[in-house]
Amino acid sequence: KIVLKSEAPRAQEAETANGNRITAPLHGLVAQIYVKVGDRVEAGMAVAQMEAMKLVHTLAAPQAGVVASIRHAAGDIVPAGATLIEIDLAVEEETR
Repeated sequence: KIVLKSEAPRAQEAETANGNRITAPLHGLVAQIYVKVGDRVEAGMAVAQMEAMKLVHTLAAPQAGVVASIRHAAGDIVPAGATLIEIDLAVEEETR
């Protein structure tokens, strides 16, 4: 069963985008989430997979850090630009 979720306004999305968010590249289905809140991730690590326009997109962490929140689950349909996962970069910096 596919559940549609609402998303914060796109203007707010653009204001807060600062390299710690993984966003949907296109309108599509969140196929899988590979991480959970609290997991450490490295830059380039696969964190989610989306299906859009008959293509499978693997989404990677932009920087190392700790998964702070997951806003959408597998099975959700999201608009382009929707934040899927937020990474806390400060936690990673504190451990160095």
